[in-house]
Amino acid sequence: MNSDIQGNGGVCYGDSGSPKFVHGTNTAVALTFGGDPICRALNYNSRLDIPAARAFYDDYLALP
Repeated sequence: MNSDIQGNGGVCYGDSGSPKFVHGTNTAVALTFGGDPICRALNYNSRLDIPAARAFYDDYLALP
């Protein structure tokens, strides 16, 4: 995902649940959700490394 500052837009409808990766890897560190109505400026990310998230995802995924 590119930020609006680069002129490429931001999170839009239907992007919720998309992973945020460590640059150059396939390691997800957050999931994106929400955004502003014109899909250009705002988005929210839920970190995957906090204890509550790890406890939830551990039931469904093999975590590192």
